[in-house]
Amino acid sequence: IRDRYQRRVHGGLNDEEREAFFDKLRKLTLDRTSIADSMVFAIQHASAAEEMVEIIAESMSIESTAVPLKLARLCLVSDILHNSSCSARNASLYRKFFHSHLPSIFASLNAAWLRQGRLSSRKMEELVDRVLNAWESWSLYPGPFVRELRLLFRRPPTIQDPETSPQG
Repeated sequence: IRDRYQRRVHGGLNDEEREAFFDKLRKLTLDRTSIADSMVFAIQHASAAEEMVEIIAESMSIESTAVPLKLARLCLVSDILHNSSCSARNASLYRKFFHSHLPSIFASLNAAWLRQGRLSSRKMEELVDRVLNAWESWSLYPGPFVRELRLLFRRPPTIQDPETSPQG
């Protein structure tokens, strides 16, 4: 009980809430209802925004995560950010906490994009562009920051120096 209380005082999720959120992230799809359900959970637990953002960011950095799941999670991020201006207590914290994680999220999306075939990569580009265009139109973040995210996503593969590559 003390442990749960301490987490609550500091705004973190209790074990049951954390497990419920992990479960939602694992089962997330591109279906609007699935995304909306997870977004509502996030807004209702906005006092734990920092922890929830870290969980989402970490889940998007896992290389083996399927691209559709990564894209569903990006849509969740977008939905949370869109609703971060609602009147729910602490909801605005999501914008602050996502700001520092978005560059690594988009770098991870870039790595997944580079592994896709032509058709799949085109669909991924379209969805990421729609999200970033929406963020620009909502003025969620300054234009230069959104452009930086776009560049991170579209960054071409780096050419390894033969002397530093594992085969060299």
